[in-house]
Amino acid sequence: MSPKQRPMPQSIDAERAILGSLILNGELVDEVRRKLEPEAFARPDHAALYRLLLTMASKYEAIDAVTVPIRITRDGRDEQFGGLSYVMQLPDAVLRTLANTSAIGHYVKVVNRAAAARRAIEVLLDVTDRIWSGLDPADHIGAAADELMRLADERDEQPEIHTLRESKQAVLNRMDSGAPDRVTFFDPAVQRAIRRMMPGSLTVIGATPGTGKTALAMQLVAHNDANGATCGVVALEM
Repeated sequence: MSPKQRPMPQSIDAERAILGSLILNGELVDEVRRKLEPEAFARPDHAALYRLLLTMASKYEAIDAVTVPIRITRDGRDEQFGGLSYVMQLPDAVLRTLANTSAIGHYVKVVNRAAAARRAIEVLLDVTDRIWSGLDPADHIGAAADELMRLADERDEQPEIHTLRESKQAVLNRMDSGAPDRVTFFDPAVQRAIRRMMPGSLTVIGATPGTGKTALAMQLVAHNDANGATCGVVALEM
């Protein structure tokens, strides 16, 4: 079987799970829209429905199992979203397979991986066709390599972006849940020198410029983050 005859990478079940979860819990749209573009969906009707949900969220319209079916039938356009009966079954499919919608982050990653794989295949097939047609490979391989590198960069995990209010609440929740009662140190000598940092305390590290105050602080943060503590960094230029 030639490469062009093989089915392109896709995860239709993951796409359905995302859409069904969003219909069940419209508040998830803001979280998902940061990580998933409509173009990542393999099925055009899924991409169209996702765009509709994004539009509804941007207009502060309610998103649920009642409002979405009403919205897609407006002007008789439900077929572009897969049809009314299909859309109404999406939340049921999620409820049959998931205990809750918290797994949506996993499905977003699955869909993004499949989309990146499809794009990589398209790039490679395009450059192969050009070479087979007699064009100079040097004129196209470089551009293909650049596009593949761009896809690889996009596949890297990106840190989630949170507002200050969200970050503050996350820290408070962590404190209430029983976070470590003191900061730990990566080196016993540092532990002895600085002793211990207790909740609510303020420790000032002073030294002349260029002696490693920031490096020490960042190592403390990295060490405690790796050990499960909640850490925040605020940088100010004096």
